Amino acid sequence: MTFLKRADILRHRPPRFEDVPVPEMASEQDPKPMARIQALTATAVDWFLGSLYVEGPDGKTRYNRQDYSAKLLTLAWVDEKGQLVFQESDVVALGAQDSAMVQRLAIVAERLSGLQAKQPETEAKN
Repeated sequence: MTFLKRADILRHRPPRFEDVPVPEMASEQDPKPMARIQALTATAVDWFLGSLYVEGPDGKTRYNRQDYSAKLLTLAWVDEKGQLVFQESDVVALGAQDSAMVQRLAIVAERLSGLQAKQPETEAKN
């Protein structure tokens, strides 16, 4: 067994990504469009999770899941060069897109970024 050293951990690695079909966006010019969804960095995950909490009028902090999927995709949807496709200002417009498409891509972003809640174990049938 070898323990990782600082240099091993901090060495640049290309981010993991997955190319996902987006049939909802198909056209004659592009019958099989794809979206590249990239794993978030630890910093991006922290920012994203922090963005889900808002201060209410009473001064109390509340969890606000509004635009969860769109916010996540603005941090995870990249082009073929790894550049973000959307900006934070695109959240509302992205959230107005086809729900099935946005949800499917957000699930990929969650999985790649370690954001999915642990799934309950399926009980073995006797």
